[in-house]
Amino acid sequence: VRLLIISADSFIARDTSRKVRDHYVVDVSCSGDDGLMLANTNYYDGIIIDNGLTDISGLEMCGIIREDGIASPILMLLEKECACKRGLYLDTGADMCLIKPVEQLLLLSKLRAIARKNCHHICCSSLKIGHLHIDFQDKIILRDDTEITLRRKEYDLFEYLIRNKGISVSKEDLLEHIWDKGMDVASNTVEVHMTRLRKKIESDPEKKLIKTIHGYGYRVDW
Repeated sequence: VRLLIISADSFIARDTSRKVRDHYVVDVSCSGDDGLMLANTNYYDGIIIDNGLTDISGLEMCGIIREDGIASPILMLLEKECACKRGLYLDTGADMCLIKPVEQLLLLSKLRAIARKNCHHICCSSLKIGHLHIDFQDKIILRDDTEITLRRKEYDLFEYLIRNKGISVSKEDLLEHIWDKGMDVASNTVEVHMTRLRKKIESDPEKKLIKTIHGYGYRVDW
């Protein structure tokens, strides 16, 4: 899951990134103009905007993002004195407003909440598929009460495919959402991780949960 953090304050940008990086792939922008360029270039599962931008106001950012047709959920970080204007931000396109500084657990819970609200496919906190039980909140997968040990990227790949059930997802899309922007990733990275993931979650090779779409990517269906 990929997030965009837009803040002109380097401390807020680093602190917010630190709080979410264990759970999300994060891009950081230090200006409104650069943030808008990234938001229009990439797909983000959430955009965090610090209201203290210097080149454009947070309210204007919300409006422009929505005018540009970007549907990613927006979480605004506001100063205490702006609390009375929450309604204005929500009416302009924000999905949620929080007052700075934000405690880590609260920030993560609110990000999960707006993700559930905006998810068009699987939007529950847990899911059972045959003998598999997926806990999205704790990022745990069980097979008949026994936990399956997955690396972070393996889990992220599986969750992303599950949340897009029935949709063929390209390898490029997976790279964009699961790996950090600008990271030097080998051309066969997705295939290598997918092979490991399948060995761990598909106990019966005759019943493939993850289907390969040759020349394109993968699809999960059940």
